[in-house]
Amino acid sequence: LQQDFRDNTARLAAQEWYRKCLGLWDGKEYRDPQRAAEYFTQAIGLVPDYPLYYFLRGNANYYWKQYDLAIRDYDTAIRLNPQYAESYNNRGNTRSAQGDHRQALRDYERAIGLDAADADYHNNRGNAWYRLSDHARALQDSDRAIALDAGNAIYHNNRGIAHDGQNERSLALEDYGRAIGLYNRLLVPFGVAMLPVVDDRIVLMDRFRHGTRSWHLEIPRGCADGDSGFEADARRE
Repeated sequence: LQQDFRDNTARLAAQEWYRKCLGLWDGKEYRDPQRAAEYFTQAIGLVPDYPLYYFLRGNANYYWKQYDLAIRDYDTAIRLNPQYAESYNNRGNTRSAQGDHRQALRDYERAIGLDAADADYHNNRGNAWYRLSDHARALQDSDRAIALDAGNAIYHNNRGIAHDGQNERSLALEDYGRAIGLYNRLLVPFGVAMLPVVDDRIVLMDRFRHGTRSWHLEIPRGCADGDSGFEADARRE
């Protein structure tokens, strides 16, 4: 009974540190990832065999750009719970951020093996294939991601990039057009998305998106005033 009491007391104390971490989360990222990592360290000290706290500290370390620490935390989370697909996915994102796309692929494949219905996993693996210049496999993963979530503009944008990598310009433009349409539905009346072409080549930006916790090649976007119309807004931006 005394041991049970001590265990319950430790779990309750760990939950208090977890709640403090939630206060640092703004819905997309930690406002202070270093402090979040420190709070999760306190929670882990109280409950050292709980995989979620290692996973969450890994996320905090990732946002803090402490990639080696993040991978170490994901390793522990996976050891304690090898069936949690998100740990593999996030470790893959961390390895991709380090430029180790081959190892990232292995993690994305494990994540997909555990949860093939998550479109982000296919999209992230497609990004890794693209960065390894395997455009055909990148295209296959983009197709799978879109089949799972056809309303995601990023997936259409990435499939366009994969088509572009295979010199399939007309198919690429179709996907970029779909991505623009989806972006504009979300942005109106706050913004527009453009498809700039310079010297017959499409201009893209390489951006990190916290929502998917990975890097994406994207079309540029800008502000709209809600009155002048899409074409005028796009030309101005």
